[in-house]
Amino acid sequence: MDIGYACSFTVDRVVHSGREWVQPGGPALYSALTAKSMGVRPVVYSAVGFDFLGVWLRRLRGLGVDVGRVERVGNGLTTMFTITFEPPPRRLYTFNALGLDAYFRRVNIDEKYVYASFTFGEVGREALDRIVEGREVFLDVQGFARHTDKTGLVNVVQPMVAFEGVRFLKVSHDEVIYEHGLIRRAFEEGVSEVVVTRGSEGAEVHTRDRKYFCPALAKPTRYLNTLGAGDVFGSAYFVSRVRGLSVREALAAAAIAAARFVRRINPEPFFELKIKKNHAERAASKRVIVE
Repeated sequence: MDIGYACSFTVDRVVHSGREWVQPGGPALYSALTAKSMGVRPVVYSAVGFDFLGVWLRRLRGLGVDVGRVERVGNGLTTMFTITFEPPPRRLYTFNALGLDAYFRRVNIDEKYVYASFTFGEVGREALDRIVEGREVFLDVQGFARHTDKTGLVNVVQPMVAFEGVRFLKVSHDEVIYEHGLIRRAFEEGVSEVVVTRGSEGAEVHTRDRKYFCPALAKPTRYLNTLGAGDVFGSAYFVSRVRGLSVREALAAAAIAAARFVRRINPEPFFELKIKKNHAERAASKRVIVE
């Protein structure tokens, strides 16, 4: 099975545990690698600036991610973030965002199932409409809910983007304003399931008639690098649902994937996970609460 990943890459400066380094990041990287680790072929649709190293794309290709449709903007800078974990909680700064509207106006997405996630306003409504049209889409709203103050610190605003045509919507509890109103609007505009991640408090899925809750299976501490965990969670949930798992099973599978990701020994962004259906079923029977 192929799944399209219409997502942004980032160049991340990370400050964690007394160290500082630069690495590739963004939902295009974390969500696609999660899909590959679950046995599907991720096809990434995106563009990067001249600062995004070729070795990073080659590494992704070597791990089985199709990056053949990723274009390079010769005079542009990739969306760039500084992520600092010190002192806690994590803080996010950005000073640049690479516009992807022109790219999505000309590219044709071939896959029926598409995971769409952007980090900081890389696409507008018209480009999103083109991504969504005629497809089964999972949308992470994070990139439409962020803005910066004069220091570059990322804060949140109410996302004004419409959700028509989106089947699955993901939000992080700390990146939305008036969460319940957003969930209600999502259902009014046709969304079937809303995934809400709550960090150390776990995650939940809202359908029109039920709420499913799963506690976090790995409690974040100051020693764990949680960067990318939300992308791993969202992608694992989407892949699980596309493959026919129930909401309950998919929520458990996503919780397992995120826990294994943050517990990995090597914290570099290139990783592999092993998530199987029977693991999700066992975890679901013990962990997921249905209201």
